Amino acid sequence: MAQHQGGRGHRHEDPTGTERQRIVVAVATGFDAYQRPLLHGMRRVLAAHGIPLIAHADNSSSPTLDPALVGLLHAASTAAVISTNALAPKREAQLHGVVAERNLPIIHIGQDVPGQACVRADNVQGMTALMRLVLDDCGARTPVLIQGLAHQPDHCLREEIFRAETSRRGVRVDESLVFRGYSDLDIVKRELRLLVERRRDMDAVIALDDATALVAMEVLADAGLRVPQDVVVTGFDDYPMAAINWPSLTTVDQNLEEQGATAAELLLKALAGGVPRTQVLIACELIPRGSTAVGDGTLASVPQTVESVTRMACAYLRTQGGLLRMGRALLKCRTLDDICGALPESLAALGVLRAFLVVYEPSEEVAKAADAPPRSAWLLLDYRDGVAQPTPPGPFSSRSLLPESLRGELHLGFLGFQPLRGSQRQLGYLLFEHEQSFGPIPFVESLAMNLSRTLEAVFSTGALAEHSATLERLVTQRTQELETEIGLRRQVERELRNANDELRRSAVTDGLTGIANRTALAHHFEEHWRRHIDERHELAVLMVDVDLFKAYNDRYGHLLGDSTLRTVAACLRRSAHHPDDLVCRFGGEEFLVVLPFSGLPEARTVAARFFRLLADAAIPHAVSPIAPVVTASVGVAAIVPSEHTRPETVIAAADTALYRAKDGGRNQIVVSSATDAPSG
Repeated sequence: MAQHQGGRGHRHEDPTGTERQRIVVAVATGFDAYQRPLLHGMRRVLAAHGIPLIAHADNSSSPTLDPALVGLLHAASTAAVISTNALAPKREAQLHGVVAERNLPIIHIGQDVPGQACVRADNVQGMTALMRLVLDDCGARTPVLIQGLAHQPDHCLREEIFRAETSRRGVRVDESLVFRGYSDLDIVKRELRLLVERRRDMDAVIALDDATALVAMEVLADAGLRVPQDVVVTGFDDYPMAAINWPSLTTVDQNLEEQGATAAELLLKALAGGVPRTQVLIACELIPRGSTAVGDGTLASVPQTVESVTRMACAYLRTQGGLLRMGRALLKCRTLDDICGALPESLAALGVLRAFLVVYEPSEEVAKAADAPPRSAWLLLDYRDGVAQPTPPGPFSSRSLLPESLRGELHLGFLGFQPLRGSQRQLGYLLFEHEQSFGPIPFVESLAMNLSRTLEAVFSTGALAEHSATLERLVTQRTQELETEIGLRRQVERELRNANDELRRSAVTDGLTGIANRTALAHHFEEHWRRHIDERHELAVLMVDVDLFKAYNDRYGHLLGDSTLRTVAACLRRSAHHPDDLVCRFGGEEFLVVLPFSGLPEARTVAARFFRLLADAAIPHAVSPIAPVVTASVGVAAIVPSEHTRPETVIAAADTALYRAKDGGRNQIVVSSATDAPSG
């Protein structure tokens, strides 16, 4: 292995004799509370040896790898791989195939791959200590087990220890109290609610990860069961939110940062010519907290300090505030230039040091095959040193990740690689570096969702404009070539007028449902807001969300899903009777209804009328726990516009009311209270 020189990375020679800098690729499913400490440990070890790390995160439901990741793995500079457990076994198998094809060293985290180096938490030690606390100290005898991912080795082993420890104490596991949550919080919430409706004699809930445990505590509280007085609850992972929850969550710290660091150290040995074929277990630590406090409520471990909890809460509020401001800024973007202007301030507020926003050529077909050829891409934003830098002109191959003049940025320590997807195609990706290895609070998923939604809207509008411009050029060309053919010219001019009419209509119409889109919504507010200010009239808004629409799509398919959205749109359109009322598709399965010159009573009437029409439509929804037909939740808000308010004020209030409706069980109308409207 070459010696580390200054801060630069290790280099090796390719078959052509050209010296290339080596890059380690980490394959993850996100930048969440599980992945962040792993990446921090990898980064710490690799940086000390001058080896750059690129972490690719993909939490999509696709059964195949992101083509951009496949391209990165085939890049000549990629020297080794660290892999965490994937969401789909097929993706893991495909990854192993690509790595074997290139003969790359690979270290696995949280996996059990025969004959290869694997780093895992000592689940036997950690889970045994946890079960000792639950069964011996807390005296639980009727535990609920929420199973995790069936192909995840850590989850499987933790379940084995659960069953072994209960059996060793003569405690019979009631299989009716065992269900698989798949680490999907919506599934966990639904199944546990159904279980609590049938049984209330459980005295413990054992979840195999913290996120599942925190959702379980919510469900138990909603059902009137107290934690820990009635039911003790435990998780596994020691995520930051476990400490600031109330009561705080008893869990197991599986020393994720040390797992990441150990994987990186094994990789260094592999790069030096060693072939580690071993499984390394990292010691775990039981973290007793309030969710299992029994007797006098004392805990064996040192409690979380007020200062640390306060710091965590403040970090959470700062991150959420930054994401909210970013969402508002992107909501106003109509062009790619608007996006480039809005992002730098938001990235700075989120602690991002470097960011490169790359978009694929919109005219190209979606690259679905794993071995798809390199795609043309454009660098939309080069954010460094707190400002947007000038971007190189022209396209480049996305397999190179960045234009040639910026390739050196790939070798400066660490970059996160977040794919950006729209509803129909891949849009591009974001490469970024955070000042604290992503900080204590997850933000990347929200950032990616906001960026993807805005890019897709801009691309859709641009495609229509390009179509109109193409017809303009066609008219000019044909007029010059066929000056004598007046009839043909008039025909082309009619096509152009029709295209322009279609462009104007499409620019303000949602293509799927035929109702207004976000552009029309902005125009509608511009038309009415000033008049309401001048005349002191009230204006009302309904925010509507189709209940459990993802589950509906999973059961019935996207074609019936699209048909259902059209039916919901039609019911809303028939519910709003005034000529000035506007029904808009706000995004996905969300709709917005604007009722000028109306207050809360009129808004409630429109919402009730919509509920009746939707009930009459009787769209079957067999997987809904709410009703056998499709239902919706509605948030209602009203405002008297003033010089100090914006349309976003009443939208935010209606959105807050909508979330209260969803949290309250869905299929209901919730009217905004005074506290729902943000100040200013």
